[in-house]
Amino acid sequence: MASTEQHGSLQCSGSEQHFTAVVSHEGYGAGEDGRLVTIDGTLSCPLPEFQLGLERDNPGINPDPEILVLKLVETRPTGTVAQVVTETKVHGEFRIDSRVERVWIRNLDVTVPLVSGSAG
Repeated sequence: MASTEQHGSLQCSGSEQHFTAVVSHEGYGAGEDGRLVTIDGTLSCPLPEFQLGLERDNPGINPDPEILVLKLVETRPTGTVAQVVTETKVHGEFRIDSRVERVWIRNLDVTVPLVSGSAG
C-alpha cells in the first residue's frame, strides 16, 4: 500500500457531519487538565481497503490555541481491487489542553467542535 500523502491530493472525502470529536477527562496527565479527544469519522473512498489515519499537523506560525490541527493520512490499496465507492472509518486519539475547543482536519478542510463525553 502507498500513502497518498506522498502523491498529492486525497482520494477519500467527507464533511463535518461525518465526524465526531468527543473529549473526556480521564486523568491522562496531558496538557493542563488531562483531556483526551477521540475523533471518529466515516469517509467515502473510491476503493475498498483504504487505510485511514489522523496525525497532528503543523499549526502554523501563529497557532490558535483553541484549535487542534490534524491531517488525514491515506494508504491506498495495492494490487487489483474492485473500484467500488466504500465507506471507510477513521479513528484517532489525541491529548489536548484545556484551551482546545475544536478540531480542524486541514487537508479535508473539516472543522469539528468538541463535545463532552463521560468523565471516566
